[in-house]
Amino acid sequence: MGMGNFAGRFKIGTRIYTGFIIVLALLAAVSWISIHGLNVVERNLTDYIRISSNSLMTESIATKLANMRRHVVLYVDNGEMNDVNAVRKFQTELGTELKKLREGTVNAARRANQDRMIELLESYSANFTKLVELHDRRDKLVNEGMDPLGSGIRRGLTEIADSAHKDGQFETSSRVGRARESLMQARVVATQFLLKPDNKTAEAVRMYIKEFGSRAGELIGGLTEPYNIELCKKAIEDGKKYLVAFEAAAKDIFAV
Repeated sequence: MGMGNFAGRFKIGTRIYTGFIIVLALLAAVSWISIHGLNVVERNLTDYIRISSNSLMTESIATKLANMRRHVVLYVDNGEMNDVNAVRKFQTELGTELKKLREGTVNAARRANQDRMIELLESYSANFTKLVELHDRRDKLVNEGMDPLGSGIRRGLTEIADSAHKDGQFETSSRVGRARESLMQARVVATQFLLKPDNKTAEAVRMYIKEFGSRAGELIGGLTEPYNIELCKKAIEDGKKYLVAFEAAAKDIFAV
């Protein structure tokens, strides 16, 4: 039996209605397929944008991290506040970008890694703040402690030497010279230590300060003028203070 005979059994209205239903069903199927396809495309496009955005942000983070570390090294070398401000600027920007990167990450393992990166950045920032504090404290110990003490000792010894030379006390002048030589060596080596710290140089500073104390002690035994004796006593005490200031500065430097 042909399809024509089969369709002929139905009324025209029924056939039209049935045909219309079939067309609607086909349209619905086509619409569903189209919408589903568009959703897939949209989802893929969203993923692509997210991945691309994350890639760009990751590159930006790597660049800023490198720049931040460069300014930290520069600050350690020269102590410039411009480098401190640059480091803190990069720290703020990195913190913001790392959090945005984490928000755009779906993979659980990557999110965990990014959480760890955020923690490390916070720790790095705290350590840098400590570095700045130690650097400032070291500068204060040097500028307000070691340098004035060293200069004061030198002036006191010079007064004693001038007085001894005037009175013809050449043995006293010689002893002043030896004490002054030890002091000069201590200050020179201390400067070398500040530029390039190491335990060997620090130990040399201690040795020269101890030597200065010993030679200043020999000097005071040969003095007769009360004023010169007081100058020498003060030089010996200031030498001890110089060593205390140096030890404090060395402790801060080694803590870095």
